Amino acid sequence: MGIVASNISTPRKGAAAFLRPARRPGRLGPLGFGRLIAIVVVHAVVLILLVQTMWLAITGVVLGVLALAGLLGRHGDRWWTDRIPLAARLWRRRKQQAQQADDPRLSAVRSLVPDVTVEDIPDWTGAVFGMGSDGAGWFAVHEVLVTHDTVQPPVPLAQLFDIAGEATQFGASVQVVGFAAERPANPELGKRHAMWVAIRLDSRAVAEAVLDDANGEPDVPEVLRELSRRVDRVLHRSGLRSRLLDADELLDALVLCCDLAPGNSGVVGERWKSWNSVRLAHSSFWLKRWPELGKAQRLIGAVHALPVALVSVAFQLVPDGENGTLRCLIRVGEPSSRHEQACADLSQTVTGFGGQLMRLNGEQAVATYLSAPSGGMAR
Repeated sequence: MGIVASNISTPRKGAAAFLRPARRPGRLGPLGFGRLIAIVVVHAVVLILLVQTMWLAITGVVLGVLALAGLLGRHGDRWWTDRIPLAARLWRRRKQQAQQADDPRLSAVRSLVPDVTVEDIPDWTGAVFGMGSDGAGWFAVHEVLVTHDTVQPPVPLAQLFDIAGEATQFGASVQVVGFAAERPANPELGKRHAMWVAIRLDSRAVAEAVLDDANGEPDVPEVLRELSRRVDRVLHRSGLRSRLLDADELLDALVLCCDLAPGNSGVVGERWKSWNSVRLAHSSFWLKRWPELGKAQRLIGAVHALPVALVSVAFQLVPDGENGTLRCLIRVGEPSSRHEQACADLSQTVTGFGGQLMRLNGEQAVATYLSAPSGGMAR
């Protein structure tokens, strides 16, 4: 997965929640390391050819320049060498057939991420909650009850950070998703608004916890259940009403936010710059650079007010020691004829507030899922 994290951190401790830039030292990933090795090899070959005949020297210099141009060339926000594996994965996803499920809603979600499952988990009282799982981990979702005639209290990000921070050994993170979409059947009613808070456990962190714990494998559903109780208490104390979704409601939330049409035979699919549902073309963006702190809240309000058919803004809160990383994905959906203009309007809006977006080309299907109430990406 090539989607990257924001360079904004927020303290997990303390009464006030605020954002501040976080220093991220340079990290040399596998592609960067391979690029560095290739550059060294190119230089070595050119130096060897330079001491040969004139024609070999000229040929070596020309090929070396072309090789360096390919290795160091960029298109937009990505290196050319980064685009190659993204294009290869996109090609494989296009060829891959989603595993069909008895529930057409689950089959529709699997058109985005093939290994998603959703099930009801009962407890000793007989109550159930919906637990989703994919290749990256497990998640549960709260729906925050949104009303249109009153101002909603702010979501308590600092307290949600604290909850995730109490389960760092399981790779816990919290996702907050704000959603607005037109009602095609009843446009006079205005846009439909929804908000969800999801808690995610990371599969790799859970596996490491199993190796470190001599007492055996942790009970993932019970950990999710306990963290969900704490999320509910924090939201309630902040004046927000919420409810933990069961499996049926969780599937409905994913279908709604991803603009899926279960059972519809229309053409859907992923392109390099968008993912197309039956109704809309969707493009997701990573908020690469945040605006000044005083403008961040107004920016999110301006994004939700854009005249587009659908907008989803997803924050993911990831504890990291005493601080935590805040990731933000923004997705807009519009009919194909107006889609690129909507993306340009979004970019202009974010730039006007001092922010910067990165379009997640080559990853649009996965990004659609990650900008829905799925708990966000793996840590």
